[in-house]
Formats: sequence, C-alpha cells, structure tokens
Amino acid sequence: MRKQLVAVVVMILGLAGTLAWAVDQVEVDFRFAFIVDGKEMPAGSYIVQVNGDRVVIKDPKGGAGTEVAVVTRLADRGLEKPKLFFDKTEDGKYYLSELSLPGVDGFAFKGAPGRHSHEAVTPSK
Repeated sequence: MRKQLVAVVVMILGLAGTLAWAVDQVEVDFRFAFIVDGKEMPAGSYIVQVNGDRVVIKDPKGGAGTEVAVVTRLADRGLEKPKLFFDKTEDGKYYLSELSLPGVDGFAFKGAPGRHSHEAVTPSK
C-alpha cells in the first residue's frame, strides 16, 4: 500500500512539473507598428509565447524574440479568445500594455506615457 501511495505522489508531482512548463502561444497579425518594453516592432506577424511569468514576442520565421518585462499579473477576464490591449497615444503610436489568454491570469506591461486611448485586438488565428 505504501509503495502504491509513493508511486501516485511521484506521478502527480511529475505531472505538475510538466504542466508548469507548458507553453501557451498565439500567433497575431498586427496591422500597425507598436512599441513593447521600449522596443519598436514593425507591423506584421508575431508569435506571443507565455511560459509561467515570462512573455516573449518573436517572428514566426525564427529568431530569439523579445522578452517583455511584466509589470504585474492581472485577474483572469474569463475570455474565450486571446486578446491584446494597446495604449494609443495622441501622435498615433501604439504601446502593447496587456495580454489576456483564456483560463489564466493576464499580463500588464509598461504602457504609453501621458494621455492615451485604449484599443483591443483579438487574434484571428
């Protein structure tokens, strides 16, 4: 009985470790250039990957990508689809400010300085 219990505990811990390292990702086509973490990104396709508390934006054709500094985690919005939120400044620049994925807490990034409006983008892929 004790050996079976130990085997079950080891299996559960192994599964928990596997789930903790699972990567969520979404491919997004941005119709506009944007700024994230101080870096200007041209309009185009990107893969946004989430691994725990890390968020990386990269070109789907390859490359290392840009790790985005997370300011804080946000409560799960109960969304059915991923959604990205941008701050749009009066001069027309977009700053990636939030990422929300279904079933998990969201991520807040450093947004635009000064006055801005908000725009949400739902990836079509």
